[in-house]
Amino acid sequence: PCCRYEHKASSMFCHICTRKKTAGNVLKSCLNLHRALDSCRKSVCRVCILKHKLGAVDDPWDCCHCRDACPANAQCKIYSRKD
Repeated sequence: PCCRYEHKASSMFCHICTRKKTAGNVLKSCLNLHRALDSCRKSVCRVCILKHKLGAVDDPWDCCHCRDACPANAQCKIYSRKD
């Protein structure tokens, strides 16, 4: 974990596709936000969880970023290609 956050608020956008939360597409936040680590605010939307087979939508989880398992179109992968 690289940093700690003062406010425990997960991202309002999907880490993979950047979709916002809607009535039909919920965002799932990483468990590391709620643990003592306070180290990850990433969220992934329901569509991406199902599309990329990242686990069950309703189960608590460590996000794909914390597990170093982000798909190629995730924001961290896109940012690393630009640098």
